[in-house]
Amino acid sequence: MSTRSGLRERSLQQLDPLGTLGALPLTHIAAIAAPVIGLLLGLARWEQTERPVFTVLAILCLIVASALLVYATSPMRAPFTGRIHWTVAGLGALAALFGSLAQTATDMTLRDQWGMITLGILLVAATPYRSARSLAMVGLAAGGFLVVLIAAESARFNLPIPLAVLIIIGILPVVALTSAGIEFANAAVTARERWQAHAASASLELASLLKPAFARSVQQDRVTVLNQEVVPFFSDLLSSEQVTDADLEHARSISEAFRAIMIADVNSGWLADAAEESAHKAGYELHAVTAVRDDARLADLLTYEQRVSVRALLVALFAESSLTPAGFSAVVTGDMKSTDMVITAQTKKPRAMHAHLRPYFAAVRVVFPHMRVATNKTHLTLRFSYEQ
Repeated sequence: MSTRSGLRERSLQQLDPLGTLGALPLTHIAAIAAPVIGLLLGLARWEQTERPVFTVLAILCLIVASALLVYATSPMRAPFTGRIHWTVAGLGALAALFGSLAQTATDMTLRDQWGMITLGILLVAATPYRSARSLAMVGLAAGGFLVVLIAAESARFNLPIPLAVLIIIGILPVVALTSAGIEFANAAVTARERWQAHAASASLELASLLKPAFARSVQQDRVTVLNQEVVPFFSDLLSSEQVTDADLEHARSISEAFRAIMIADVNSGWLADAAEESAHKAGYELHAVTAVRDDARLADLLTYEQRVSVRALLVALFAESSLTPAGFSAVVTGDMKSTDMVITAQTKKPRAMHAHLRPYFAAVRVVFPHMRVATNKTHLTLRFSYEQ
């Protein structure tokens, strides 16, 4: 699956990966609550349970589902995929089934069917990480499963209540929690998209205003190079009586150097500009001509979300006090279909830098699913492969 197709999901995690980190405590609370509720209610009814082995299996399913939920929502394992979402929901539904089988012939009402409540908790816990469409599909499947389960058990409910009422009561936790999750996901995603559209419009307007200033800055850089290298050389040449081989060699080296700088500036793309700007904000002078290599300017093809995540990572990278700016490099290779980007930073404390950048890894991993991080005694290296 390409990165671009993954971005069409419109989940809060895709649009605001850093903001989604704030939902982690709630996710962990839900992951703990589901098996704890199952355990407490299962123990409360233990003496009346006809098949306790199924109660144990139900609680084990909830523990596995909660552990998978916590594991998959970790910032270092983003994004939270649809396969994992369905797996968590399936384990929750299996727990509901086992909980019902444990009370066969003893549960004459729905009041002890705690599996339906824990299933709803597991479903709502995935709200920040999946799209409203995905939440609706999983919720609909879970509700359908409960309808079948309640209908199959209706014969042993010795109550003067229509089957439709029993079904409504049974699926109410899943319907209520899923509906709340869908509404929140829609509202959060719409707000983020509106903000992004406003930010993109403001960025274009700012770029048009700053373009003349950038042009003057580039012109001033050319004048500086001429004053420091070319003018002194010609002054020395005019004051001398003859042109030596050394003068010719010096002139050739100045010409080649100046030509290389001009070509490199022309070929400089978005990644080089982002690296220079990030370094400047941190008080460093970075020569992106030599530090960044993107000959085909493949980084210019990055999506808006990818650029935001990479720029945020670069800003955080240069803000880290243990960074050695001279040891920074970025290399982009590949073609229009498949691209590799490697960012290497020299640091005195690689573990501290890794810890400092961990939240930003989460943002990058959402839009670059194949990101890998490696550290040694002196360097931290990030490599992400992606399809255009």
